[in-house]
Amino acid sequence: MFYAVSRIAPVAALVLLACAASLLTAPTAHAASYTDLRIVSGLTGNNHYAEPHADPCGTDYWHCDETGWPSQAALDIHPAGNDFTGTHGWFESVTLSPYGYAYATVTVVPPGSCPGVQIHLWIPRPDSATGTWVGWVHYLQISPTITNGSYFYTSTSPGSWTVVDLGPVAITRPCSAWTGPHLHQSGGTGPNIYNNWSLNDDNGATYGVRIYPASDYSSNWLQDVLY
Repeated sequence: MFYAVSRIAPVAALVLLACAASLLTAPTAHAASYTDLRIVSGLTGNNHYAEPHADPCGTDYWHCDETGWPSQAALDIHPAGNDFTGTHGWFESVTLSPYGYAYATVTVVPPGSCPGVQIHLWIPRPDSATGTWVGWVHYLQISPTITNGSYFYTSTSPGSWTVVDLGPVAITRPCSAWTGPHLHQSGGTGPNIYNNWSLNDDNGATYGVRIYPASDYSSNWLQDVLY
């Protein structure tokens, strides 16, 4: 299920197989001034935390353990209270530029890997006729319900949200790398997509860095597509 809305509600070591960018066909484009798309924590609800990781890269929380994706930095995200009842993984973004959108293609991770969804993002810059594939966002340790090969556009209205249901977080062990229920969300590996490395101050929170994706997306974003 996917939709672009004003966000109200509901509002892991891993092996990933990539679909080659050369096999993807860019959509029909329209003129755009610039793109500023913030991708936030993709769990149900609005009170999350990222747990420290045993193999960090850059900070105590960000880690780079995806085979084949050495620059793809991830956070392991939990809901407040660690209650995963009814918790899903979502693609959630807020559009901040006067005009900007992304075209996203969906690849469901094939059997043999930790289950999840890979979303490849395209933006209409610098040439709207050809655009740029800016990188991937991964949502792993979920049980995907979204259709493999599907696609969606992010909202073009400043301040509006795009919310796409990807499937429930796995509650039982789906692969050998699983360490308990969590959403492993990562991004990077392309031009013009940036990780928010400053998400490293736990502010005294019990479980780790606290994330409030909707109430403070100006600082609580995970990736920013900026062109």
